Amino acid sequence: MWWLSFALHDMAFGLLSVFLPLYVLSIGGSLLDVGLLTSLSILASVPADLFWGRVSDRVRRYKPFIAFSFISLAVVLYAISFVRDMKLLIALYALAGVLHSAHESPKNALLAEAYPREAWGRGFAVQRLFADTGWMLGLVLGFFASQYNLGPPQTLMLCSGLHVAAFLCALVFVNDPALVIERKLLAIERSLERACTWLRVFERAFNGGRVEVGSAMSELRVLCLGMVLFLLAGSMFFTPLPVFLSQALGLSQSTIFVLYVLNTFGSLLGYLLIVRGSVDQIEGRAVRGSALCRSILAIALALAITTSSLDVIAMTIILVLMGFTYAVFFVCSLILSMELVPEGKSGLFAALVNLSSACGALLGPLVAEKAGFVNMFLICGLTFLTTYVVLGRLKKD
Repeated sequence: MWWLSFALHDMAFGLLSVFLPLYVLSIGGSLLDVGLLTSLSILASVPADLFWGRVSDRVRRYKPFIAFSFISLAVVLYAISFVRDMKLLIALYALAGVLHSAHESPKNALLAEAYPREAWGRGFAVQRLFADTGWMLGLVLGFFASQYNLGPPQTLMLCSGLHVAAFLCALVFVNDPALVIERKLLAIERSLERACTWLRVFERAFNGGRVEVGSAMSELRVLCLGMVLFLLAGSMFFTPLPVFLSQALGLSQSTIFVLYVLNTFGSLLGYLLIVRGSVDQIEGRAVRGSALCRSILAIALALAITTSSLDVIAMTIILVLMGFTYAVFFVCSLILSMELVPEGKSGLFAALVNLSSACGALLGPLVAEKAGFVNMFLICGLTFLTTYVVLGRLKKD
């Protein structure tokens, strides 16, 4: 039942993912305000990710940070329900970003310590499977809220209440592991592997041969750059998407919620694939394939707009496949990061995720407003393609 608290948290933010951009426009904000709201919130969480990850690794306890994150988000979302001023709304949502990050790095470290290395893929995928199920239920909840004309204050209070429930579930069901040694054992194992590699180098050099050696740090740099590009493009794509669906395609708010539900359903299919062990030991190949697939989808969307052949069915297929590829990329890159990032720096993964997402959240609406949605989707596609090229330098598997 440990997953229930994360599912409730994601249920609230699943609802907010569509509600907030449309709410900003309804109170007189612009597309750029949508980007500022999202990007500043994520940007504020970047140093917080590094802080929470370092502190939780140092004290070797993760449950208190997770519980604190959920109850503090409940308070902030309740306060936002009384706000109508755009500047204050942006400031409070930035604070929510800092408090949100208090559970991300500790959650990743907790899962890494709770499972042996061989089961990391399944552990991370199971957690995301339940979390994204909550996200999808939040979108369904948003659909019914829009159908029954639930007001913005009541919607935000509903999200606050979901976080109170998540806090209570975290207190009851989330437990710290008895021993925090899994990542230390992996670090020792990698050190021994490097020592053996260098011994082989010296042996070949002594015999007149030549050996090329790749380092873990070079692989980490490649992975980090690939993650930044992938998540930057993804955030550019999805941040202004509700506005595109509403204004360019003329879809109602309830229909947009349905499309986002189907996008999350695609993610669930990806997590199920990983739970079944279909990508075990081929994480590098999986992240490269996900980037290439997303590149094709984003460029296809831009072409469909220019040829006036985009309809709800085509958009549905694109969003389902976008969700599927994100799930595979996210879990596989998280596994690789846990192998390569030293203990005590577990916040690096979450910080990179949030930094790239923040930049994308600002650039997406800005490019869409200044150059149009077609050019924005094309830029996203080319960035995904660049990600594929960069990740080609990862260790082959």
